[in-house]
Amino acid sequence: MSNISTIMSGINSVTQAALGAQWKPLEHIVQIEKNKWKGCTSRWGVLPGGADEASGVTQANTLSHTFRIVLTDEFITDVEGDSSVISKMITLMGKLEDVFKALTKNKCGAPAIVRNVSGFAIDESMVFREPMKDRIIVVEGKFVVRSQIDF
Repeated sequence: MSNISTIMSGINSVTQAALGAQWKPLEHIVQIEKNKWKGCTSRWGVLPGGADEASGVTQANTLSHTFRIVLTDEFITDVEGDSSVISKMITLMGKLEDVFKALTKNKCGAPAIVRNVSGFAIDESMVFREPMKDRIIVVEGKFVVRSQIDF
């Protein structure tokens, strides 16, 4: 198994554990709008991003790899006002923080190859709307994993 596969598997396991059993993986992560809007409450996904060699970190060759975590929650516009939407955004941001802490503490579930986890950032929240007035809140966070490359 490649390092990236090992790290992705570990990130998925740690993320699921940090979020809890009520959270389920998203069907579509790359194109979030392809998900069925109903039932997107408490959904998550992980996307690998770009990577490059991080020179001078250790004696070993090290790869610096960016990952994104996507969290979603649904709501119905006509019933819930702005304060409820903002509250859900803040809750999702708090969940991202919990996931990042768990990933850092557990070295993404792959402590044999992960050197550190850093660069945590939360992007601006998004709201998608479906014609039947259902909406979904999407919050994304990103972080950098530095891992050892064995040759």
